[in-house]
Amino acid sequence: MMPSSNLTSFHLTSLRFLSRRVAGQSSILNEIAGSTLTLCLSRLRKNSRLRWLGTTRQLTWVLPTTKKSSTIITKLLELEIKKRGKKNMTTHELYIPISGPGLTPQSRSHWSFLLRTPGKSYGDLLHVQVIDLDRLWYQFDSREGIDLTTLHAEGMVKITDLSAEQRRRVLSVIRAEAAPRDGKRKCQEWVVDALVSLEVEELVPDGTAEVWSGLVGRGMGEVRGVFMEGEGRWVSLRGL
Repeated sequence: MMPSSNLTSFHLTSLRFLSRRVAGQSSILNEIAGSTLTLCLSRLRKNSRLRWLGTTRQLTWVLPTTKKSSTIITKLLELEIKKRGKKNMTTHELYIPISGPGLTPQSRSHWSFLLRTPGKSYGDLLHVQVIDLDRLWYQFDSREGIDLTTLHAEGMVKITDLSAEQRRRVLSVIRAEAAPRDGKRKCQEWVVDALVSLEVEELVPDGTAEVWSGLVGRGMGEVRGVFMEGEGRWVSLRGL
């Protein structure tokens, strides 16, 4: 007898009930789509493909169904696997654009964040801007759908790939990062602080904040050299 440890009594009862209904229905897919099976699917273990496949195999045993209804339910589970997989696919990229040469401590390069769909020539910009130069106070600013050519940036560094859900979380974390108002920190420090927060949430690779902390105050050419020669993540914006 095949074990059914992945299924609760609720799942078994609901699925058996469905199987009896499915066997006599002509519009089977429509019947199942709005039925208790949706609730069952949402409650099944869904953290790995192997567990899903294991659950699929169990269903062919626990359901007192016709071959037709069993095949349909199995197919629906496979479609659910694909749907969940798509949700975790890379749909966005996170970058740090570098604007200005940053040749002196008084005139450093401007760092910001950019989220974009792979291959697109526009994205969503998130950064801080000076609102009081004397006190060195900054304010958060964001612009959606900005053309990359208007950034006046030499290039940008790719930080990581993101799923749609990760993009939502990244936006939330960056927006929550307080803009500098201590008279000392500037845009580069703000970016590093945001990277620390993103790293804590496991949204960027480990060590990302440390790498960028070591680049604070460095010229754009040095930053470009690190990511062109070292990790190959520099994306030139010249000629766009």
